[in-house]
Amino acid sequence: MIDFCCDIGNYAFRPWPADSVATTIPILDRAGIEKAVAGSIDAITYVSPHEANERLMADLRANDPDGRFIPVTVLNPTYPGVERDMEESRAMGFSGLKLYPNYHGYRVDDPPALRLIEMAAGFGWPVLVTVRIEDERHHHPLMKVRPVILDSIIWAAGQLPEATIVLSGGSSAETPRFLEQTADLPNAYAELSYVKGPICALKGLVDRFGSARMLMGTHLPFVYPGCGIAKIAEGDISDEAKQAILHGNAARVLGL
Repeated sequence: MIDFCCDIGNYAFRPWPADSVATTIPILDRAGIEKAVAGSIDAITYVSPHEANERLMADLRANDPDGRFIPVTVLNPTYPGVERDMEESRAMGFSGLKLYPNYHGYRVDDPPALRLIEMAAGFGWPVLVTVRIEDERHHHPLMKVRPVILDSIIWAAGQLPEATIVLSGGSSAETPRFLEQTADLPNAYAELSYVKGPICALKGLVDRFGSARMLMGTHLPFVYPGCGIAKIAEGDISDEAKQAILHGNAARVLGL
């Protein structure tokens, strides 16, 4: 299995046991996850996210000799020097870009974000656009962060069809709307970590859209990884669809 929604680091508002590469690997082992696409949690709330990317890469080099993690750099398109940070990220060994528009204060359909997505496409990188990182009802009372406007992600994907855009953290309502409105964009995907109901939600998605543009995501460490796996492995869909969502689609996106 390949997890397309895993993060490593410290969150400003909640502690957890897995906050490093060394503490996350045993969780992957217990869940049966072979590889995980991982970004830095620290970068979400850093003013300059790239410093957190550098810390994550140092941790990976020291503690991930088997290459279990596929690192994605977290950057703010509006931060000065972000193009240089992108080049440095590629030189360091990152393999994708992860965006948090609502936490870093920009829109995905604004020119700075479009330029960075276009740059990532030139690198052959997938771009994960995060709608939310946790239920808005759980936010710190002084930091209520609204979800990213879905239409802005759909519009950006349409403007840059050559870019591989992955909707991350989309809800049970947002994910089917994204898949429907990007149906003619073969490079538009959705990871399923935030599709939490109803019970038949996955079957409904596969029946409507097929399985070729869906990716398994656990949202580790915010959520126990078994939840993201069980909704697919135990879903009322074909074995071929399960294999595609759990592994095959991600392997194709990542060139594995």
